[in-house]
Amino acid sequence: MINTIRICEIEDEIRKIETDSDEAEECANMSLNDVEEIYEATQNCLRMYSSEFEACQDDPYLTNLVEERYNLMLKACRECDDFITELETEKKYMKQTCRTNIEALEQEKHMLEVMPQ
Repeated sequence: MINTIRICEIEDEIRKIETDSDEAEECANMSLNDVEEIYEATQNCLRMYSSEFEACQDDPYLTNLVEERYNLMLKACRECDDFITELETEKKYMKQTCRTNIEALEQEKHMLEVMPQ
């Protein structure tokens, strides 16, 4: 009887881990999509600033202004890229941790199922 109760608890724990994992992955994917859109927008700005460099080469003040904005966009691109990399790494780590926890619970469940009551 005790084994049956624990097996039910294990099954509940596995379902909760799977549900939490799915929700976390969905959230991470939405965040990734948002950051990738921002990254794309900053890339477009960089291209725009590149063409503006040519348009204001005779004016040192405008060139300096465009260069400052270009550098800010470049920094934003790097930060987006770093965040994307970090988020993907965390997703992999979370997925592996969930898989490891589920495997441990399934092992425990199997041991309880074959154990005489």
